Amino acid sequence: MKKILFSPSICTGGYGEVKETISWLESKGADHIHIDIMDGRYVHPIMGGVDYVNMIRENTSLPIELHFMTCGTERFLEMYDIRENEIIYIHPDSTYHPHRLLQTIRGKKAKAGIVISVDDEPEDFVELYEESEFILLMGVTPGCPGSEFQESVFEKIRKVREICREQGIKRHVEIDGSVSPGNIEKLIEAGFDSVVLGYPGCFDPVNGREKTMNTMIRLAQ
Repeated sequence: MKKILFSPSICTGGYGEVKETISWLESKGADHIHIDIMDGRYVHPIMGGVDYVNMIRENTSLPIELHFMTCGTERFLEMYDIRENEIIYIHPDSTYHPHRLLQTIRGKKAKAGIVISVDDEPEDFVELYEESEFILLMGVTPGCPGSEFQESVFEKIRKVREICREQGIKRHVEIDGSVSPGNIEKLIEAGFDSVVLGYPGCFDPVNGREKTMNTMIRLAQ
């Protein structure tokens, strides 16, 4: 069985000691750093400002994922000056021209990804798979961390893999939302390539990050 990649959501680790959190994540073997960017319109919360993202960029050598939950995402791409090899996730309904936006991302030598949200189906975005390198399935409603995990993602990844086979392409598929010790093994069996780790999968306020992350590493092995 292949190794599943861990992409901790740095925003759930708190804003006080971000540099220390990054160092700790690197010591635990994290594979990517996932950053949520929310504008208060597409989703209710506001987080992930430009200065915050730049500070993370300057303090890690790990690959960075930027998950844009924003209206008019093309404007935000310019604000954040996306970098080569960064993984950029967009919600197709956040722009009038998702094809063009994905092409713009790839033109900047970043890696383009689409998000299939809780209320979306994999078939809704068949025409965008060719322009994408990554596909992110939401296990909870965007902007609602700690919500109940949606079991529908297991059928969705099956459909995603089926669509990719029909198109003759391979895509990296990630899951974001309420990934925890209770479902990590099932997610691995379902064939996810990577998981975003938020409160239940890493920064658990009850059990603490060290115990939670160690449990996730053990279960993933």
